Amino acid sequence: MLPSLISIVPLAIALSQPVSAWSAIGHEITATIAQAHLTPQALSAIAQILPDYSDGHLAPIAAWADSIRWAHRETSGLHYVNAIGDDPGGPDGCSFGEHGWVDKDRNLLAGVGNYTWRVKEGEGDIPLRFLVHFLGDLHQPLHLAGKQRGGNQQIVKFEGRRSNLHSVWDGLLIQKSIRELGNYTTPLPSKRIEKALRGKIYDPYIRFIITEGIRGIWRNESLTWAECTQYASSVPYDVSTSFSEKLIRNLSLFMFTPSKVASFFTQLSVSDPGIGAYPDKYERDNSLPVCPWEWAKESHPINCKYVWPMNLQTLEELNTPEYYGRLKADWVVEKQLARGGLRLAAVLNTLFDSEARATGSVYPLED
Repeated sequence: MLPSLISIVPLAIALSQPVSAWSAIGHEITATIAQAHLTPQALSAIAQILPDYSDGHLAPIAAWADSIRWAHRETSGLHYVNAIGDDPGGPDGCSFGEHGWVDKDRNLLAGVGNYTWRVKEGEGDIPLRFLVHFLGDLHQPLHLAGKQRGGNQQIVKFEGRRSNLHSVWDGLLIQKSIRELGNYTTPLPSKRIEKALRGKIYDPYIRFIITEGIRGIWRNESLTWAECTQYASSVPYDVSTSFSEKLIRNLSLFMFTPSKVASFFTQLSVSDPGIGAYPDKYERDNSLPVCPWEWAKESHPINCKYVWPMNLQTLEELNTPEYYGRLKADWVVEKQLARGGLRLAAVLNTLFDSEARATGSVYPLED
């Protein structure tokens, strides 16, 4: 059955216009960091796929996947992954997959692998939008934890204002860092960085992350951030079943064919993303330059170490030296944005640049 007119109209608007929302800032920063590390060949190829309003930039489409979640709830489960027994800040501590998954049929890990495969297969604009977004979600720790609905139901205060833990991590921490940065307001000598920027309020923050972080304190370790030892086709989505069963069942996501809007609507009208066989080719494809399980498992401990203090109280203020001060001192948020950006660049360079794919040079750190 085709989608109703009510659901089609807002989706058509989302397809034709840029999404601009403050809550999208983390996704846009991640995408801009990636943009600054794309090779010329990858940039050229991606520009042919992106919608006209993006002007060849990834940032304008980075939050698009969030804009359709409410009209098309079948996509919602692909934005996060929840592990059974995971209790950051509680007596049971962190657990990431050892006991299986709350929703083993569709989750963020599967979504990253799925849309990487679809971008590789040349399926166009819509898979690229999802891939850019999901790799951002993969580096927001609360998209990897189901407790209190990823922190949405954990009411806290930040800078004296009532909020929730998820919102603090989605944008409020970044907003505060941008306000307090106080430098990097003038253009850098790097043409690569400046060409990726779009005159946004967060441009100085991106200059800071790349200059002080990626090209500074993380210079050596960032060279290994895109490495994979467990590729997309070896993700332990469900510990209770065999490897082949995991893939067949859990990677059976709906297929987008975005060459025409009508085709997009038809595909999106499928009520259950599990309908339809996931391509067998994916199960055999270890060449996909992405390892969502490995990258998520690296980020998930942040939930126990930083995000969820032990016995976090309702309306507890988080703008304190013990909470916010630790995050700033350890550059936690900045490092996650940098990791997400460089990994997105590595994936796209490998998919769209044959030389990068052949040499393994997945992102340039200098001009």
